[in-house]
Amino acid sequence: LLADLVRQGKGSLDDSLASWLPPGTRVPEYQGQPILLRHVVTHTSGLPPLPSRLGATGLDDPYANLDAGALLASLGDVQLKAAPGTAFEYSNFASMVLSYAVARRAGTDLETLARERLFAPLGMDHAYINRRPAGVRVAVGHTPNARPTAPWQFATDLAGVGGVHATLDDMVRYVQGGLGWIDVPIADAMARTHERLSSAPPMGMNWMLAPVAGREVLVHEGG
Repeated sequence: LLADLVRQGKGSLDDSLASWLPPGTRVPEYQGQPILLRHVVTHTSGLPPLPSRLGATGLDDPYANLDAGALLASLGDVQLKAAPGTAFEYSNFASMVLSYAVARRAGTDLETLARERLFAPLGMDHAYINRRPAGVRVAVGHTPNARPTAPWQFATDLAGVGGVHATLDDMVRYVQGGLGWIDVPIADAMARTHERLSSAPPMGMNWMLAPVAGREVLVHEGG
């Protein structure tokens, strides 16, 4: 969705993160060097893995109490240890800020934006964030000790960090879109996310680029 906004001329990866956030938001800099959007999508922003004001009461649903106010206030608690762009540290915090920023720049909530620009064009008819389509049954996850557990909850505009629910058919359509097999406007933006932006480690836009048997493979993992 960020690449789609850039493609539409509504921003650039060289924009500062601060310029996509509400005026007055305290965003850390390092000796006058700001965090750029390209630093966020390559996890070289310098922001820590989690916001200081997460408000988690347990590990079973750690993001349930986090809202945009607490997320943005957490930016003011950070002191960068190095210039943005110089060190890799995976940051869910930075990704949640970006998720919020993308929705704000688009002028809508993240779920509406994802539905209109990504899910519907690709035919991901059962994908959602917090507004579950009729007829969708949620699979039951399990912890390592085999006990049933509910999915984590995210505020809608922070859900770009991992709050999208989708069926297997939806994810097949997503992969087909990423491979350029589905002729829709968002396919160009999806292809742009695969282009290398940094080298240590090799990263596209939130995609890790890994060499496997002479090919470059797009990778992303998570808990």
